[in-house]
Amino acid sequence: MDSKKLIHKVLSDLYNSLDEDTKDYFRAFDYDIKFKNFYVVDKQGKKRYIRNTKDIDNIDNFEVDERKYILKNIIREPLSNCIFIGMSSRKSKNYQFVKDCGFKVDENMPELKYEHKNRIYMWNDLSDNDLDNILDKFENNIEYIIDSMQDKYDKFTKCIIAHVDVFTPLEVLRNDIEDGGKDNDVIIIWIHPLYLFSSEKVIKGIVAYELSKLFPEVIELFYKDIIEYCKEYKLLSGKNLPILGELKNIALKRNDIRAIEDINKMEYIN
Repeated sequence: MDSKKLIHKVLSDLYNSLDEDTKDYFRAFDYDIKFKNFYVVDKQGKKRYIRNTKDIDNIDNFEVDERKYILKNIIREPLSNCIFIGMSSRKSKNYQFVKDCGFKVDENMPELKYEHKNRIYMWNDLSDNDLDNILDKFENNIEYIIDSMQDKYDKFTKCIIAHVDVFTPLEVLRNDIEDGGKDNDVIIIWIHPLYLFSSEKVIKGIVAYELSKLFPEVIELFYKDIIEYCKEYKLLSGKNLPILGELKNIALKRNDIRAIEDINKMEYIN
């Protein structure tokens, strides 16, 4: 049997063996399907792995051994739009496809706060046009935010730019900063896509917080903005950022009653 015929035969039998809910995931155009231990074996005994749907499209056509394929399990991850299919296979005189006796379908839903999950659903519900519009708005806002910060703090020696990291896992609320070093005059801040739904004050706080890793004095200069980011992070994750104690010291030193109250709420409310 040739490779493409065998692979499509496995996929057809796999699909027909699924429950209707899982079939819906397969039909959804925006879901990534990933395979574990799915491979064909050529006549020289070499395994050719199929790890995702791109491998199916790109695999060469060659003669393969017929095997018995066993569907072990399926893990659905609706928040990250992924399906993981676990399989195994063994030598066989003829092609076979069976379900393992312990086969099951699991739905992996991480323990996220309601606000975090809601934003993931908001992100996944964006149409291409909506996403383009919200990214355009972000680009305009972030340019204005960074320009205003540079006007207030003139010790930034490099060009600062910020982008939305649309490829980062939605379940992990993390932003990053990249400093190109001495040979690169650009600092890039990567902002988690779920913060696209946040206010300009929060975005400014994220930028200030990330820049403070390179310029510690930025903390005191933009401490109110960083507090806004801390409040948003607490809302989405239920956790406090480590910088909160330092922000409280600044607020106490300045007798900033509102900032102290905000920090106290974050410290004592779970």
